[in-house]
Amino acid sequence: MGNRFFLCLVSLISYGACGRCDEDMYGDHLELVIPMTTYPSQDTFHIGDTLWVEFSFDKNVALFNSDKTIRLDSFNFFSKFYIAEISDTIADYDVYMDTFIVKGKLEYLPLTYLTLYPITYAETADQYQFKMGVVINEPGLYYIGMDTNPDLYEFYNHPALFTCEDNKRNRVDIYYQNSSTSQSSFDNIFKQTNVEYLRDLVGYEDYSRGGGIAIIVL
Repeated sequence: MGNRFFLCLVSLISYGACGRCDEDMYGDHLELVIPMTTYPSQDTFHIGDTLWVEFSFDKNVALFNSDKTIRLDSFNFFSKFYIAEISDTIADYDVYMDTFIVKGKLEYLPLTYLTLYPITYAETADQYQFKMGVVINEPGLYYIGMDTNPDLYEFYNHPALFTCEDNKRNRVDIYYQNSSTSQSSFDNIFKQTNVEYLRDLVGYEDYSRGGGIAIIVL
């Protein structure tokens, strides 16, 4: 009896109730907000100009619509950069551009209908960092942003993905908060695309959660 009482007491301390694993403060749906910036923050570029894409964010990552943060060490955000020329009726992801990496790593991932560029952040004791320059070499209307496929977390194990013991969270979404994203560029540039599905299906919420910008290159 004494041993059983002791084990139950340990369980109470660890989980809040004997034999029960309570949900933690973050819940089953983890929505992370990753700050970033693209600069210079302007609508028009010329061939040869450099667009900078930069991340420098704390490991205490903010949660969407909350004042809470969650500590994420050695975490894979599955971040992917994309860029498409969208002036025609089909989005062209085969963009003629040069990239140079200042911090972190950039890979090339050609898919059937688009091309993505997976990002690996440089990790310090307290931060994740990435910086690259992009030089677009052809004129056009360009849509640029970030993406993380939430399905990838189904097969990824990290302590932050579990509420306790073996209870894994149902979903992880990552939103990219770009200081250069604006309603005006969405309305006045992005919406000028002739790619019908982009114009009809991508609203400002989707655009902004991907850290989206739209620019004209002359």
